Amino acid sequence: MRRTRIQKRLLWVGLLLATVIVVAVGFLLAVGSRSRLPSRLGQETTPTPAAPHLASLSAASPVSPQETSERGDLAAIRQKMSGAADLNSARIAVARDLLATATDRRLDIQTLQGWILDPSESVIGRIVYSEFLIRLFPDDADLLDVARLTSLLKETQSPVLCALLVEILGMTGGRAALPTISDKFAMEAENVRLAATRAATAIGTEEGKLLLERALADEDYYRVRMAAIHGLVQNPEFGDATSDILQAVGAEKRRMKEAPPKGQSRALNLQLVTVSALRALAQNDTAASLQFRIRELLDTDNPGSVRRFAARALSNSAAPAATDALLTALKDEDETIRLCAAQALAASTGPKFLTEIEKAATSCRDTYVCNQMVLVQKSITGEVHEESAAHSP
Repeated sequence: MRRTRIQKRLLWVGLLLATVIVVAVGFLLAVGSRSRLPSRLGQETTPTPAAPHLASLSAASPVSPQETSERGDLAAIRQKMSGAADLNSARIAVARDLLATATDRRLDIQTLQGWILDPSESVIGRIVYSEFLIRLFPDDADLLDVARLTSLLKETQSPVLCALLVEILGMTGGRAALPTISDKFAMEAENVRLAATRAATAIGTEEGKLLLERALADEDYYRVRMAAIHGLVQNPEFGDATSDILQAVGAEKRRMKEAPPKGQSRALNLQLVTVSALRALAQNDTAASLQFRIRELLDTDNPGSVRRFAARALSNSAAPAATDALLTALKDEDETIRLCAAQALAASTGPKFLTEIEKAATSCRDTYVCNQMVLVQKSITGEVHEESAAHSP
């Protein structure tokens, strides 16, 4: 009996010790897992961040020397790039590293160019390096090798990379690149054609003009046509572009009868291209330009946005025909048209038609339009300047 009681006591002691050990081990495991909890949760619940927008890089927080040293040398950037699975992850992997090395001048435009031209570099890598070259070194483009970049452009089939290489070549002003840029314009990719149009604008020359005229007649992308309008106007050495621009607007109107490209609206395309033409010809007082602006203002079938831009486009003209058109618009049923006409008259003729503007202001109903009409009258009489002077410190 006594031996049985001793055995029972030893059993209870053993159970007690086992319980203590289990509790202690559990406590240690809990403490250890708790110390790792944030990183584990980060891995399990934090989604992959979106690729950083390059425009936000300059606004990013400054990079400390410690952070810079932790990122290693330029070779480490390329190693990270080689391990990137796709474009987004590539941007995420190297964005801050590229910014840091550019900030402390370890990275320059020629180094990036070397990486872009490296035959072993992936298309993804070339895209990211090209994006950063454009973003970080726009003023150093004269240091680039136009011939080698043009050769790479010839071989490139990726629309994204093509557009970036075209933009880089446009930055260089390299005329030798224009034939290849013109060849790439044939790609059915809006970003490539837009980049080619802008490059032709920047480079100029007769070949550039030919490419802009080709872009002006582009059947697929209205934004390319809009860019071509402004490109022709920005190069006065091309001569007066009024005729080409008006033909483009006429072609846009004829396209109204055709089925629109997927995702586009013919009416909206016409509106946007016409507004681009009005803005481009606002400083052009040739007879054809003036007639176009007057017609677009007085055509009541036009959208209000087109008519308002037409009124603004007449604000720099002292021609009697422009003044007469604005006076007619000052009586329009649409009070926003009346407001734009009043603003244009005030800019072009000063106080000459103050009475007519005051009369037009009495019929406004919209609070914003009424307030703006008051400001137009004050700008004519000089009250706006007096109030500004009175409130200035």
